[in-house]
Amino acid sequence: MIVLGAGSTTLHLARLLLSQKDLIIFTNSIPIVEALTPSENRIFMLDGSLRNPSLVRGPRSS
Repeated sequence: MIVLGAGSTTLHLARLLLSQKDLIIFTNSIPIVEALTPSENRIFMLDGSLRNPSLVRGPRSS
């Protein structure tokens, strides 16, 4: 289990975790979730978990 807070250093660390498998990662950072979406890890955010690896962003998502 890995817990990553928000920030540029933890975002860089998250990108290094892309090559890892079967990790459980907790974060409160949307950029970290976006960086980890293509990985084979379980990603959890505060108040929920990422089930579908596709994210919607931009003006249409409001």
